[in-house]
Amino acid sequence: MSQRPQLYNPKLVCAAALLFTPIFGAALQARNWMALGEPDNARASRMWIRSSLWLIVMYLVVQTLFRNEPIMDWLGPYFLVVLWGAWMLTSGWQQLVVVSRTVGKNYDSLPIGRAIILGAAGWLAYGLVSATITLGLVLAGIEPLSALTETPKEEQNGVIIRVPKEGDAPIVEPLPREKQDAGAAAEH
Repeated sequence: MSQRPQLYNPKLVCAAALLFTPIFGAALQARNWMALGEPDNARASRMWIRSSLWLIVMYLVVQTLFRNEPIMDWLGPYFLVVLWGAWMLTSGWQQLVVVSRTVGKNYDSLPIGRAIILGAAGWLAYGLVSATITLGLVLAGIEPLSALTETPKEEQNGVIIRVPKEGDAPIVEPLPREKQDAGAAAEH
């Protein structure tokens, strides 16, 4: 009788990878593939780790370059879900099928707590890198600190609409600057 393999629960790994990125899932799956005696699949999982790292670094650069664009408000979560989906459709799902067909539930489950702590540490590191880049931009004078703390106010352009005595057509003129400033002061 052969020895039972020690594996991280493949279903839990795939679910946790949605929260902790495919880097997390691929790392645990690489360990599982080695325990199952499939080094080629383990190598493919490690390729997912490297690819995901590069994609996240590229996203961090894009996030920095286009930090004031409205698309960046929702692109991060969308990017991570698409990355997870691509990983899941290839490597993630493959391991679920192989484990289900070969060992089923006949394996010793490894504790995942330490891996989850490392996944949370990865998010903390990402946040620290992002905050460091932001601080660097502020200190370099590229991004004013007030732009980070205040919500942008829409510019208020006043107009005057008048109908001259000698005509029927209304005339629209921009509000003189001093009246715009006086109106803004009255609002505060």
